[in-house]
Amino acid sequence: MTILDVPVAMQHAALDIPDPETPVGARGVGEPPVGAGFGAVLAAIADAVGDDVFRRSPVTPDIILASLEAGHRAHDALIAYI
Repeated sequence: MTILDVPVAMQHAALDIPDPETPVGARGVGEPPVGAGFGAVLAAIADAVGDDVFRRSPVTPDIILASLEAGHRAHDALIAYI
């Protein structure tokens, strides 16, 4: 499939249906696929530098470099109190 296979006119029916779970009825359209890409990037970094280098996000270059220079995780893992 290429860009030429995409229809010129598309119907966006999901946008006309309010989401009852949100305060204003807004519906996410482009956000859900972002999670898969984020997970893939984190998995690639973990494969490259080791699983224990980070246990939180966002993963920034300074976190990765500090952990690699120290030889262990240089920051505390995030904790959720539920």
